[in-house]
Amino acid sequence: MTRLLFMLVLGAGMTFPAVKATELTTGERVFRQWCIHCHGEDNSGPGTLRLAWDKGEDKSLLTERADLGREYIRFVVRRGLDEMPSFRITEISEAELNALAEFLGR
Repeated sequence: MTRLLFMLVLGAGMTFPAVKATELTTGERVFRQWCIHCHGEDNSGPGTLRLAWDKGEDKSLLTERADLGREYIRFVVRRGLDEMPSFRITEISEAELNALAEFLGR
């Protein structure tokens, strides 16, 4: 039964690029844990689709944008924006938020 459950979870349709945990920076780890579900790398997540609609497809992928300031990222993560929820300090610590802002910010 456990093996069947494991196989179902693996085949649930969620695919993410395989990366060893030791290769990730803290900011990348936070992005993969909290952000990638909506701001994925393939333009199919709700956050990515919303950004494509509002800002244009060239600004839909957060990891490819060059116009995101670190303070803006911290502000949006803590307060939310449109459909995006806010994230409490108990979910993303200040150190993790700073690392995420470093990862995404320019």
